[in-house]
Amino acid sequence: MHPWSLLILILLLLSACGAASAGEPPARADASPGAPAVTVALRFVEGPEDEARGTPSTRVLLVDIDQARGRRTSDLGTYPGVCSHLSAGDGALLRAQCFWVAQGSRLEVVREGDAIVVTRVVLDEGGHPGDANVVLRTDLPPGAEVTVLAPSTRLGAEP
Repeated sequence: MHPWSLLILILLLLSACGAASAGEPPARADASPGAPAVTVALRFVEGPEDEARGTPSTRVLLVDIDQARGRRTSDLGTYPGVCSHLSAGDGALLRAQCFWVAQGSRLEVVREGDAIVVTRVVLDEGGHPGDANVVLRTDLPPGAEVTVLAPSTRLGAEP
């Protein structure tokens, strides 16, 4: 096994460690007691390595689960580097960052009405964000209650 592949595997396993916890969904004024429940999560899968450069990559998937539609998986893309969860907040349900040497991407999952929207921001060498581009927009059942499934220990999380 290539040394970088072993390092990536270790980092991915470490980022997945810990119990999963359900975050508090944003309050919905129009939610009713019988509203459909939807759970969303990000999943990281080791992608192909750029052997010429020795750069690993990670495929990022959005998984949403509800009783009526079952489990749906949407491919958000394959990004250079190793991906990890970041603390959510400021209206975001989930955040992740993929970074390697001087290139990176930050993904943010937000709720906009009855839809989940995922945006990607390209990061420069200093980690400064560029413009956000929509990667995915997927509809939710009307009035759905959204629960987030994410590791309880994320990079950048407050202790």
